[in-house]
Amino acid sequence: MQMQPDFQMTVMIKSLKDTIIPAINQNNKLAIEQANLVMGMLGIMEQRNSLHFRYTRDELERILGLSELLKKKLRVG
Repeated sequence: MQMQPDFQMTVMIKSLKDTIIPAINQNNKLAIEQANLVMGMLGIMEQRNSLHFRYTRDELERILGLSELLKKKLRVG
C-alpha cells in the first residue's frame, strides 16, 4: 500500500503537535522553535500539494515539446 503525501503530511503534523513538541524540554527554546518551523513547513507543503501534479505535468509537457523540436531539427540538418 502506498500512502498519499497529503495524508502523510497530515499525520506528521499531528504527531509533531500532539506528541513530539510537548515532549521537548520547554527550556530548550531552539528545539521548540525548530520543531514549530518544521510543523509550519509541513503545513505549507500540505496546502500546496494539490498544485504539485499540475507543475510536474506542465514541466514534463515542456520537456517533451523541446525533445520533439530537437528531433525535428536533427532530422532536417
